[in-house]
Amino acid sequence: MATHEETHEAGLRDWFEDLARQEHAARFGMWLFLGSESLLFAGLFGLYASYRVTHSEAFLAASRHNNVAIGTTNTVVLITSSFTVAWAIHALREGRAKTAVRSLALTLVFALAFLVLKSIEYGQHFREGTTSTSCPTPVRACSSRSIIS
Repeated sequence: MATHEETHEAGLRDWFEDLARQEHAARFGMWLFLGSESLLFAGLFGLYASYRVTHSEAFLAASRHNNVAIGTTNTVVLITSSFTVAWAIHALREGRAKTAVRSLALTLVFALAFLVLKSIEYGQHFREGTTSTSCPTPVRACSSRSIIS
């Protein structure tokens, strides 16, 4: 009697009839994912743009409370940590497990740096009283009425 491995092509999942259908399903799934992400981000950017236009004074006042140095550093930390994860995957595919472990350890260091910087940034916002439930004095856009109305 033939074994399971003998009746299926290498890499073929049980629920697919052949590799061609499996590859088609993978491509279709990726396009479906990309389409849904595009719609999600289009909606988010559209909402951001409409709020930016209708509440420009509030955006201007809020931007004065941002710490550019921390924001820039966090952006560099996030981009670099994305690279270290990608490098770990590459190292594993090349059979270099030690390099992958070092790269992932470095990623954890970047994650801790990100959390430390965010805690400093949020601490500054709380000390200034600029939280999501507060409204700085110079902003007239904040009132008891809803932003949407």
